[in-house]
Amino acid sequence: MKTKYVLAALAAVIFLGLLPAACRKPDNDGMPADWEKKYHLNPYDPSDAEQDKDDDGLNNLQEYQFGSDPTKPDSDDDGILDPFEQQAGTSAKNPDTDGDGVPDGSDCMPLNPAISPHAQEGPIGSPSCIDTFDNDCDGAIDSTDPGCACRADSDCKSPDSCSSAVCENGACRLKPGPEGAVCDDRNCCTDQDRCRAGTCLGKLKLCPLNQACDSSSCKCSPQPHK
Repeated sequence: MKTKYVLAALAAVIFLGLLPAACRKPDNDGMPADWEKKYHLNPYDPSDAEQDKDDDGLNNLQEYQFGSDPTKPDSDDDGILDPFEQQAGTSAKNPDTDGDGVPDGSDCMPLNPAISPHAQEGPIGSPSCIDTFDNDCDGAIDSTDPGCACRADSDCKSPDSCSSAVCENGACRLKPGPEGAVCDDRNCCTDQDRCRAGTCLGKLKLCPLNQACDSSSCKCSPQPHK
């Protein structure tokens, strides 16, 4: 009879999870026991892997895999919640992923140290005014950025003699030059170059039948048969 009671009591202990830790097996839920203990999870309960302790959208197992804190929605206090850090490829353990001195949450490109509110866009003519990036994170790109604004006509450049570059309201504009004026389109396979609507255009040189002008030699050469 005693044996029967002992077995029943042991079954109840096992069912209720009351065995001492040394007698229980790890739950093999993908999270190390030490990590679970650190964040007050149960290393003997596999169901807590799917739980979201901090309600940030990542379950506990995902937090472990990402390296974030399952008890804080924004593990590194940089202003970006952990799930968005995961999507963006930024670190949940380093508030300044690219090391440019600006927290990820305040950096328009947190993976590029050359682009931040501390960077400069401009002056006009510099690569930062034509790279299609918002280098200083002010919401304005290239020619629309105040740092890339022109201040005088001399800041602007014309591509050829068929137009003149002027500065108007901080932006460079091209004004067409004299229509029909002689120009040079820098193409040796054209001649009779003239200004047309502000652009230098030439007529293709005439070559014998089945030949065409070769821009590398500036001479007419036979065309390969197709």
